[in-house]
Amino acid sequence: MNNLIEQLPEEASVLLVFDYDPGFSGELDAAATSVVDHLISRGAYLTLVSTIPVGPVLAERFLSSTVRNNNYVRNIHYVNLGFIPGGPTGLLSFAEDLHHTLPYTLDGEAAWSGDGGPVGRSVFPPLEGIEELSDFNLVVILVDDSFTARSWIEQVQPSLIGEGFHTPMAMVVSAQVEPLVRPYYDADPRQIQGLVTGLRGGAAYEQMTGRETMPGYYWDAFIYGMNAAGLLIIIGALVGIAYTLFGQREKEQSGGGV
Repeated sequence: MNNLIEQLPEEASVLLVFDYDPGFSGELDAAATSVVDHLISRGAYLTLVSTIPVGPVLAERFLSSTVRNNNYVRNIHYVNLGFIPGGPTGLLSFAEDLHHTLPYTLDGEAAWSGDGGPVGRSVFPPLEGIEELSDFNLVVILVDDSFTARSWIEQVQPSLIGEGFHTPMAMVVSAQVEPLVRPYYDADPRQIQGLVTGLRGGAAYEQMTGRETMPGYYWDAFIYGMNAAGLLIIIGALVGIAYTLFGQREKEQSGGGV
């Protein structure tokens, strides 16, 4: 993932997908913060979409509160195209004709200008030059469900590869999804070119980039919590052993008295 972002050209266009439910926002926000922060530091233009109805709102919350100290302005540095309906069928439609599948932004403004409907060049900087999905320099999917992850790979990834072009696809996934997504990463050739997994992956990415973001704080709290839990288990075990020995000694003493 780090290599993919470092190799992006100046003012790259990145499709950023928020496909996770609010219940997983704690883990996915922490895992994705370092990645999105890296994209912002590289000056990438972001286009936000989601196949989950609440996804577009989560995306706005993420950029406004989770990724702090950024100067990204909606419709200038990033644009939110909202919800992709239809599940896998909607994804296939999005891959084949994104202009007609998502003609408006989350604000209700026309995303694409031109005669005869929502086609042609966009008035928004993040969408300039985007005629097809393969015109993006990178696709990053934040996902908490293996079926959704597989749908993106099966329905969308083929449209990113062709003669003379190859737009890489990368994923930030929850820990429970990794076993089902990793085979796509380990395949030869790879079907996804970057993978960050859970809180641990987010913390590792933060260490790699050297930028302090959310995962470091979460990881420290997690380690302290695990150490405290381990200490409590040890104390409980010692108390149990002492209680057992004390009970046996009492039995021996009472038996000797008889």
